[in-house]
Amino acid sequence: MNDLLEWNSVIGQGKTVQILRNMLFTGRMPHALLFVGPDGVGKMKTALITAAALLCHAKENQPCGQCASCLKIRQGVHPDFSIVQPVEASSIKIEQIRAVQQAAVMAPYLGQYKVCIIEAAETMTTQAANSLLKVLEEPAVNVVFMLIASRRHLLLDTIISRCRVMRFKPIDWGTLTEILVKQGISPERAEVAARLAGGRIGMAHELLTSDGLAIRDKAANILFALVENNMSRVWNIAAELDKNNRQEVLLLLKYFIFLMRDIIMLLVGREEEVLFNLDLVKELNEQCRYWQEKQVLAALDEIMLARRALEANANIRLTMEAMLIKLIDLMKGG
Repeated sequence: MNDLLEWNSVIGQGKTVQILRNMLFTGRMPHALLFVGPDGVGKMKTALITAAALLCHAKENQPCGQCASCLKIRQGVHPDFSIVQPVEASSIKIEQIRAVQQAAVMAPYLGQYKVCIIEAAETMTTQAANSLLKVLEEPAVNVVFMLIASRRHLLLDTIISRCRVMRFKPIDWGTLTEILVKQGISPERAEVAARLAGGRIGMAHELLTSDGLAIRDKAANILFALVENNMSRVWNIAAELDKNNRQEVLLLLKYFIFLMRDIIMLLVGREEEVLFNLDLVKELNEQCRYWQEKQVLAALDEIMLARRALEANANIRLTMEAMLIKLIDLMKGG
């Protein structure tokens, strides 16, 4: 966990990092920060480093990574530092925020601050959000909250207004590819990961694991199999997908969109360099034999429709069956 305590381990967020370091240097740290941006761009890593810097005992170059405070953070036993996360990856409950309230009124044990990171803050229940709002409206001395959210619009406006908002953005494909290559990844794999990750370095690293492209590959295999016009296979695919969790199926649909977008790029004569799935160029060119531009646009509409349905908790099997049947019909010119 040592690299988590080094500012230079935050990639592609130089402006945000500099603002935070200036706050630390001048002693003008707000009582509440809100880190917003897509998943995988370094929000949590930056929050951990900021927390370590606030609690660090060194006179300069905080966090030092070596003092008693930094060591306790690395070990996960710092008495003045806490992380609140969704229960069972679902939501943050009011009981969790009440515990934070109780801890906030107590003086720090080891230094000047108490720090609390609230991860996935947008998952707070209404009661939890209102409870946190009361804390932010009457902040305790020397307590710093850092809220992390990938969906800012789900947070109460009153909570946002009481935080200093720090924005995190994806890195452009080219820069991320260069970074990954410097980390020892082959240029070909790095470029595919950078594009599919949408410039999010955390996501790129996940895609580069041994099974990181498994869902993308499943999406490609399903899409490429539609040309067979085999309805029995459609039923089997839908039944198999019904065994996956909803987020995995939504991710599969995201890759469907990337694949169809690549097909339409090839159909209209764009260069291969604009594709997401550079490692599937041969297969994508083959698919162009079965699709026309108008059909691909209609297929994208159907995929988006299925995605919205699943986000609204529709039945996975029935939704996927309907979508796949429609895609086959479109491929045949329907």
